[in-house]
Amino acid sequence: MLQLELARNHAELGKMMDAEVPAAWPPPLYEDGAIRWVLQRLQGSQRTALWYTWYFIRRDPGGRRELIGAGGFKGAPRGGAVEIGYSVVPSAQGLGLATEAAAGLVAWARTFPGVRKIVAHTLPELGASIRVLEKNGFKQRGKPDEPEAIRFELDLRRYNPRL
Repeated sequence: MLQLELARNHAELGKMMDAEVPAAWPPPLYEDGAIRWVLQRLQGSQRTALWYTWYFIRRDPGGRRELIGAGGFKGAPRGGAVEIGYSVVPSAQGLGLATEAAAGLVAWARTFPGVRKIVAHTLPELGASIRVLEKNGFKQRGKPDEPEAIRFELDLRRYNPRL
């Protein structure tokens, strides 16, 4: 699927996912460089594939499926931590879908006993992204990887998801 992304073959991508691919695909900040980075890691080992890219598909009550975003982790856990990232297309923003997608990624990571912390980086001007993290229990903490970013952490040892 990642190869189809790089080739901008949205018709074939949609067929593979059994979902419509919106005209606004790809979502913001989901860039070719990130896709190539994931492909390089997957060439080294398929065992960690689920710690990289996931696609978010919205299903409406009528059964229509639409690709609305992508996200995942920046690799398998290291030192008990994983880093999360996510993005949704503009038409899916402001509907709680990024919050739901991030919650799903957090829930999946929690199934691994060795994962004690989830890290996320965002930019200070991305208020919606900050709210997604806060709604999922992340707290601004630690030194970011890039000077213009801000870092958030979710300590899973103290995490109690809202039901």
